[in-house]
Amino acid sequence: MSGPVLPTVVRRFRRRVCSTAPALPGSASDVAAFLSTRGGDYDLATVEVAIADANVCFSLRNFQQASVFYGVAYSLLRFCPTEHFYPAQAHDLLLRKGMCHSQQGDSSLALNAVEAALDIVPCAPGALSFKGYMLLRNGDLDAGLACIRRAVASDPSLLIVEQVMIAVWWHTQGYLDKAIATASAIIVSCGSCTPVGRMAALHIRAESRKFHHSGTLIDQAASDFMELVALRPPEVIASRCGRGLAGSNISVVDEWLSLLHPSFSELCPRPAVFYPCARKRALDIVSLAVSFVGVMRRRVAVRKRLGTVHQTALLLRDRAVALDSRWNCLELMTRPTSLPERDHASVRQPSPRSTWLASSVCRSCSSRPWPATQRTCDQCEVCVEREVEVAFGNHVHASHSTGAVWLA
Repeated sequence: MSGPVLPTVVRRFRRRVCSTAPALPGSASDVAAFLSTRGGDYDLATVEVAIADANVCFSLRNFQQASVFYGVAYSLLRFCPTEHFYPAQAHDLLLRKGMCHSQQGDSSLALNAVEAALDIVPCAPGALSFKGYMLLRNGDLDAGLACIRRAVASDPSLLIVEQVMIAVWWHTQGYLDKAIATASAIIVSCGSCTPVGRMAALHIRAESRKFHHSGTLIDQAASDFMELVALRPPEVIASRCGRGLAGSNISVVDEWLSLLHPSFSELCPRPAVFYPCARKRALDIVSLAVSFVGVMRRRVAVRKRLGTVHQTALLLRDRAVALDSRWNCLELMTRPTSLPERDHASVRQPSPRSTWLASSVCRSCSSRPWPATQRTCDQCEVCVEREVEVAFGNHVHASHSTGAVWLA
């Protein structure tokens, strides 16, 4: 690909990605209010200011204002020049906006935001797991589990998120026995369970035992709460223990979700320059070159393997031909000879026993059969001497290796 053609292809790809970025309904008024109060334009500098304000509000747990700033940053980024649009940054903005809506208890807006994030970066593990959580909160068990399992297939570290979400769903739907069993299974698997996952499972099991309809698990729930407090959970979670995980207290699950995996807490939206693969022209060229080198190395490795397989097949074929020829020679030499009845008196015909003795393999080298007319082996200095005498039905075979004589 020539030099002038590559930037054209990259610009077309960026224009296509930017044009497919979905619009957020109701964000125009927020953008106008932000630009009128903070100033700026549709450029990266204004986007970075909006992202910084949104991250500060999110850390202060002002989720309503944070969702507004994340929406403003995404809308400004969407209308930036095409060479400044980075899909991963837009995905992170929408995912964090969905988490803000979930903390406020609005699962429909959160689901819309995460679906928009998946439209930009399909099959992102973090967005898929969060979408599955939103579907579980809405009561759609099959679709929610399907999304979470797709995320686990891409990122196995999300397995603890899947297990905790299933336990939470059993609790919120009133199946407290199943919630206790699932949380206990998470606690037992300490090898693959993170400390945060163990604390989340203890919290779910304690809440399920406390609100169990039998009323006989209060002491066990108290022991679970004491163990949870000994592990020192975050203050925002410790202050809300004992209130259940359904209804208005469902936001506690969002707190656990943000702690279970780095994609919900540490990987917050940031300026494009801090992303490792921000789309710059030089990085585009380098990525294409690296991809080309990788493809060529793969092809060379495949060709080497095919050549080795071909050589092995040829060697096996030659060995098979040699074995067939030896087998045919053996069959030919061991085949009995038959003469007409009128020649029996005048021709001394060896018996099948003598023919087998004369055509057997040399005992010194045992490498190949030798014809009955050849009395010595070419492959060794000392060979087995054989004498076959056919006289009136008597056959004598003498061998110097054993020194024995057989009479037939």
